[in-house]
Amino acid sequence: MIMPRQRGFTLIELVVAMSISSIVVGFMVMFLVTPVQAYLAQARRAELVASADMVANNMASDLRAASLGNVRYTSNVSTEVLEITSGPIAYLCDSGTNTVNRYSGYIPAASLSNRDSDAELMAANSTRALISRDVLTCQISYNAVDPLHNRLVGLQMQLARNGESLYVFRQMSVGN
Repeated sequence: MIMPRQRGFTLIELVVAMSISSIVVGFMVMFLVTPVQAYLAQARRAELVASADMVANNMASDLRAASLGNVRYTSNVSTEVLEITSGPIAYLCDSGTNTVNRYSGYIPAASLSNRDSDAELMAANSTRALISRDVLTCQISYNAVDPLHNRLVGLQMQLARNGESLYVFRQMSVGN
């Protein structure tokens, strides 16, 4: 009696097919890892840019509504405060907590040095809103360009998150 020939793969054919498949998959992974890493890095940078824009855009909007003589600035060891007394609105850059907060709804003090920390602003019954986090450095400058006309506020920040870093500098004018 004649036995039918069995069909299938030999062990050698199977090993060769698996080896070729693993080489192809290895090349595919090598070509996919770099674009995925680039996308994730770009997403982290976009988050930092959005965070920096939030601070600058809020501050610029509040400063446009301010009039000359209603803006005060002070700094101490770990904080920088810009206050718009007509609001009242205060921006506090706190290097101790790496945040920028916006405070509103309080009665301005005679001296801004009495309101140069989170605790002092919160004790004045203000409302605090976190504008940005991951702020490594924050410097605010308030300079009179011309005492009779516009004044400039400069905002310089460094933000960092998950190995990505961003430096921001923006100038905003006060009032009309």
